[in-house]
Amino acid sequence: MNTSVLDAPAATTPAGTLPIGADERLLLRGGPLAAMIYAAAIGFAAWFLSTTHPAFDASPLQAAAGFRDNAWQLAVSTMLFLLPMPFVLMFLGGLTATLRRAGGALTVTMFAAGLLDLALFASASVTSSIVATIGALDASTATGAVIKALDGVLPVAIAVAGLARTAQFGCAAVLLRRTGLVGRGLLVFTVVVAALGGVGVATVFAPLFFPVTELAMILGWVWMAVLGIRLGRVAVRQGDPQAESRVDPGRRRRRPAPCRESCTTASLRLPTDGPDVRG
Repeated sequence: MNTSVLDAPAATTPAGTLPIGADERLLLRGGPLAAMIYAAAIGFAAWFLSTTHPAFDASPLQAAAGFRDNAWQLAVSTMLFLLPMPFVLMFLGGLTATLRRAGGALTVTMFAAGLLDLALFASASVTSSIVATIGALDASTATGAVIKALDGVLPVAIAVAGLARTAQFGCAAVLLRRTGLVGRGLLVFTVVVAALGGVGVATVFAPLFFPVTELAMILGWVWMAVLGIRLGRVAVRQGDPQAESRVDPGRRRRRPAPCRESCTTASLRLPTDGPDVRG
């Protein structure tokens, strides 16, 4: 019988039965935590862009002076986008450990692509954050041109990271499909994010595609939160004492009480090996 690539391990890994131990459950919580910090970062960045951030069509001299005068806003924005890094790493580790039984090669690829996506975003954020320091040292027109160029590194880096995001979410979709740990809706959402990441790469050639790149990035953070919560609620497979010890006692399955009638009958049963006391 022919087996689809998507369902390859189904014979040895029944749907929804992969054990999620205590370590995996703990690491998967990094997804919602990272998403919450990213939400705060997006809110602050939106406020900064709509208030004192230099206009995108500003002259080099205006850009140099603008970033120089808004150094603290730029520093806070950068820090908020970098703070989730440890939690993203936690989530990637927990997800990799959870799905590795469904396909070792795909799991490694997913993990590597997630690391590359994170590294590109973090390095571009740090690079863009030095524009305030450069502006404070020299606010000339020539320096302003360099500042505007550095400020444009982040959108391009996010767009290029879309290729890694496509690989990461593509592998995750196949692995989640094999395990049966999530429903069809979340699977479709995973595929959509993967597709948007690939389309957003066009930002490198046409800036008008940047909203697609930004949408893919934000939806990726939402995906981390939803998947982390969903997998954290998956029932623990019986026989895994390490994971079962972490489950809320109120949610543990009650074991049936022993039959009282059997115990009473057994206690009244006469011994068979001793001397015969009858008659």
